Amino acid sequence: MRPDPRELCPCHVQMLRPRAVLDTMEGLCWMLRKPKVPLMGHIAIPLALQARMFFEDENSGLRQTSMELFGHLSKFVSKKSSLFRAEVEKSMGTLLIHLQDRNPQVTQDTWWTT
Repeated sequence: MRPDPRELCPCHVQMLRPRAVLDTMEGLCWMLRKPKVPLMGHIAIPLALQARMFFEDENSGLRQTSMELFGHLSKFVSKKSSLFRAEVEKSMGTLLIHLQDRNPQVTQDTWWTT
């Protein structure tokens, strides 16, 4: 029996198929490219934390999309948010490493995110 997606917590994300995760993140990125999408910071932070989980994924498509999604979500979070600032600080090392990723698209999206 499959888990109900509404009840998933971060520890259950590994149970999802990589293609489903990638499709979901690409859909979110597509929605967030529109300048008038309303999204509150309290929603953006958990989504950004989920995206960050894929920064080190072996699938370069997941790495690329997670970087792009993280960057889009950061636009919706107040610069005063200490929680998000802490997450960005935790991510800086990984982001800097991925500026040299073997996939040029990952590098480009990482550069845009930083």
